[in-house]
Amino acid sequence: MLAAIFGAAIAGVALGSLVVASRIPILSELGVVLVFILPIVLIPVTQIAIAIDFWRSSFRAAGYLTHAIPVKGSTIFWAKLLWSMIATVAAILVMLPLAALSWFVLASTPSAQMLGTIEANPFKAAAALLDLVTTMMPMPILLGVMLPLLIVLIIQWPVYYAFVASVGSQGSFGRMGVGGPILVGFIAYVGGEIISLLSVFAVPFGIDFAAQLHGGQFSIVKYNLVQTIVEGHNTAVMPLGVYLSAVILLTTCLWLTHRSWNRHVSLN
Repeated sequence: MLAAIFGAAIAGVALGSLVVASRIPILSELGVVLVFILPIVLIPVTQIAIAIDFWRSSFRAAGYLTHAIPVKGSTIFWAKLLWSMIATVAAILVMLPLAALSWFVLASTPSAQMLGTIEANPFKAAAALLDLVTTMMPMPILLGVMLPLLIVLIIQWPVYYAFVASVGSQGSFGRMGVGGPILVGFIAYVGGEIISLLSVFAVPFGIDFAAQLHGGQFSIVKYNLVQTIVEGHNTAVMPLGVYLSAVILLTTCLWLTHRSWNRHVSLN
């Protein structure tokens, strides 16, 4: 399955690049869409495909073989989750060279060349972007705050999908077929939004990027969400509560999924 997904993405970008290079009206625009979209959607498409396989191989007809393995249910869950993470890493490794090729192709189009400021070399462009980012925030914040947040944003989806598939297939949810995971997913989304909001209030501090953007010093400031909404200022402050909510949500999803596989697993 991964080979099919990655192969389709590589073939699509290659085809799009050739079409863009041909500069045939209309077709070249379609090529730009392919080259631009495919690297962006590769990771989420891979994660969704693995999640569907997780659900079908665990709780549908193919699940009989899965649950015939003589180990605890939670062991099977953690093995499947590990495979989801490996697939995500593989998708990232495939996405990076595709993104570099896409940048080169898009930066070489007549429209981009007319601007005269776009660096076609993806490696030089990435270095320039890194220099720009480091002028906006200190390297410790970039590596210690922003990078971990980016990693969490990527790995949270396999955990969330496993939770939705597992809890959505137990008890009364399981008797709803595909509707069970969809309903649990909606409930989890609403609950996650509430937890995120409460976490912002529980941790009333944030990273102020506004001063850095105007040549000032990076700082940790008090953050009041209600005051920000009412007065409409400090929009460049990132609330630190997002980290608390991420930890709570990931921990809760992992614990409930682990518990579900040990106590409530049933085929539907």
